[in-house]
Amino acid sequence: MSEDNKRIARKTFESVWSRGDLSVADQIYTEDYVAHVANMPSAISGLEQFKQFVALFRALSPDLHFDVQDQIGEGDKVATRWMARSRGASGELAVTGISIHRVAGGRLAESWDNWDAMTAFQAMGQDALETLSLNL
Repeated sequence: MSEDNKRIARKTFESVWSRGDLSVADQIYTEDYVAHVANMPSAISGLEQFKQFVALFRALSPDLHFDVQDQIGEGDKVATRWMARSRGASGELAVTGISIHRVAGGRLAESWDNWDAMTAFQAMGQDALETLSLNL
C-alpha cells in the first residue's frame, strides 16, 4: 500500500503542480481535501478551493516545475521532499519543501506543506502571498 500511496503523491507533483492538469486533481484528491500550507492564513478546504490555489499559483509562475527528491511512505501517510523551479523576477528560482499527504481510499485527503515561501515570493517580485490569500 505504501508504494501505491507514494505513486499517488508523486502524481500531484508531476501532473497537477508541474503541468497544471487540474483534471488529474479530480482523480486523485477527495472532494473534502484539506491542505495545511505553511505561511497561509488558513487551510485550503475542498477540492475546488485547492484547484483555484493551484491555478493562481501557476498564473504567478507559469513555468513552475516540481522534482521529487525523496519519498517515505508508512501507513496512510507519504512524506515527499521536493524542489520547485521557475523563473522569477530576479532570474532562475529553486525552492525546496516537504509535503506530508494523508491518503484515504486511494485518494489524497489531507496535506501538510512546508516550504521556503519567502524566497519564492521575493523572487516573484510582488506580494504573491497576499494575492493568493485574497483570491481564496
